Amino acid sequence: MPTLPSVLAHVERTHNQYELRVAGHALLTRNPALLRMLIDRMARLRDAVVALDGVAEPDRQAALALCLDRLAIYEFQLAALDQALAASGPAGVEATHIVARANFVLSRYHRDFGGEERDTRDPGLLAELIAELRQLHARLEACVGTIGEAQREVFSDDLAWMREHAETLQSEHGAILAAQAPEALPTRVSVLAELANSQFDRHRQHFEHQPPISRRPGLLEDMLNNLKDTRARMMALGQLSPTLDHNDANIRVVDKHLVAWQEQLGKLQAIRARSSTTVLLDHFREAVDAELRLYNHSFAEQGRAAPDLVLLGTICDRLGELARQMAPLCDETARTEDHQALEKVRDACTMLTNEWGQLLRAATEDGVEPMV
Repeated sequence: MPTLPSVLAHVERTHNQYELRVAGHALLTRNPALLRMLIDRMARLRDAVVALDGVAEPDRQAALALCLDRLAIYEFQLAALDQALAASGPAGVEATHIVARANFVLSRYHRDFGGEERDTRDPGLLAELIAELRQLHARLEACVGTIGEAQREVFSDDLAWMREHAETLQSEHGAILAAQAPEALPTRVSVLAELANSQFDRHRQHFEHQPPISRRPGLLEDMLNNLKDTRARMMALGQLSPTLDHNDANIRVVDKHLVAWQEQLGKLQAIRARSSTTVLLDHFREAVDAELRLYNHSFAEQGRAAPDLVLLGTICDRLGELARQMAPLCDETARTEDHQALEKVRDACTMLTNEWGQLLRAATEDGVEPMV
């Protein structure tokens, strides 16, 4: 037999789903079926409150008001979503997802580059972010060209800021390269060694102890090219001063990684060549669930005096990689579970990116040194 506390607990759980899956997300990225489910669930909880026996009337009215208030929120959101979908169509939905991805790319820039010394940053990673931002801008331009004039105006500001940010990041890329070429050659050796180490760390974060089939070959190819660029800069430094013994040793370490990564890339490409779309999506769903379990264990279930923002940022990055791979494949399949998984990983990218920023701000305000 339900009690008022048990019904209110269900009300809170339902609203938590709304906060997690609807609030704070771009409207056109929301699933109307989810909102209808929340409306149906809250309506049943409202009816349960009305039917409860032995409840003081003031308590019943307070609980009923809570249900009605939240029901009104969900119904308003669904009406707004239905109206937006009717006005924009599938192209508007796709454009909204492109903008959301561009925001994710910028959040990646802020996590890895914001407030850091330029000579410690990876110009190769920044070049990847710039390239993706420009690709997204081109996709948004093409998408906006297929929708009505009124909706085109909605996305004009997005096109502008994406273009402007790409130009700003390109300028920053040049500033980073300049900062990594100090006049003192021994200092330059140390800078390039640290850059190589950061590239090794990034490879470990994305590939070590991860199922190979869920890793994007293009990501490893980018890492290879970045490390080759670092090696070329080391070689040029050696030509300036052949007596830099540490530089020679660093080149040998880099060469070992290049050989191993090239071999790994061949294996990844072979796995992809023999894997069907459905097999890949099955593994991507498993990888998404594994990342969310890691998040729940490390953050949702444990309080942290000093939040591990490195780990949270890594989870964000790996989820972003999975979303990037899943989106085009979901266009090739009608399986409901694949589209639900894509929606889930996109939501998780937004949620955890926001949490990273909130944890950083909270730690700064509390005087706690976060692990970044």
